[in-house]
Amino acid sequence: MTASITIRSEYAARALRPGAPLDWIVTVDATGAVDALVLTDLLGDGQAYDPARPPDITVTRGGTTLFSGAVAAAAQRDAATGVTRLGLDIAAALRGAGLAGTVPDGATVRVAVHGTVGTDYAATGQPMLTSRVGQGDPLNNAARFTGVADGQAVASEVSRGEAVLPVGALSASVYAVRGDQVTYRLRLAMPLGTAQGVQIAGTSPGMPA
Repeated sequence: MTASITIRSEYAARALRPGAPLDWIVTVDATGAVDALVLTDLLGDGQAYDPARPPDITVTRGGTTLFSGAVAAAAQRDAATGVTRLGLDIAAALRGAGLAGTVPDGATVRVAVHGTVGTDYAATGQPMLTSRVGQGDPLNNAARFTGVADGQAVASEVSRGEAVLPVGALSASVYAVRGDQVTYRLRLAMPLGTAQGVQIAGTSPGMPA
């Protein structure tokens, strides 16, 4: 039996900001029937898990939906690292719906893990200037599943995803030309709010530099 797991993030870049939702999509594709399937998902530092929005699980096979519903996850946050560990017992969710706990051969399991972008990082040594979550900062997710196939324990590799908060953009345009004097208009777009101590340096022509 072989299995693979891939992660992609689904979010609108313009809405990715502190306090905004950030949903991670974990897709498990299995070859061979898998019993006791459990997904372990790690929401990285700078994010929070909202138990009011439990993960959504959909199991499909050959275009037919075998199961679809929200499933409560066991969540544990490490205060030192800021990482939240989620455990999803997919087999138990199937049995709870009156189905066999086995994920059949050729099935795809899609799990949507709902997080929220935080305002601060808990851990030190992050690749940013301050502990505040802000423009250009990374948010990470890692997932792995385990199960049993043909009486043997199986596990996927760890699959990782990353989202990056948008950054400000500086643009320049010609505002006016009077003889040999050119006046430029500079515009600084700040997608995540205000900033202090902003300095802009440039040389003409071809500003900004």
